Amino acid sequence: MNRQSECQSERAIASMVPIDLPELTDLVTRRLYGSVRGIRVLRSSTHLLIHGRTDSYYIKQLAQSVLLEYADGVPVINKIRVF
Repeated sequence: MNRQSECQSERAIASMVPIDLPELTDLVTRRLYGSVRGIRVLRSSTHLLIHGRTDSYYIKQLAQSVLLEYADGVPVINKIRVF
């Protein structure tokens, strides 16, 4: 494998690794008064991903709505678990 294809492979792998976004995590936490436990907002090259736990489907929906305000058209995948 030549050096150029190695660099392309490394960039492709790096773009698939989600990046933690603590500023958006803090924003959602503040807006929902801490109603989502263990919340994390991650960004990959193609979407935003929100993780956490709550006891209400309404809070799950609100968390997604808050994130959509800042998503700039990037798809949001909501992985918040309701228990």
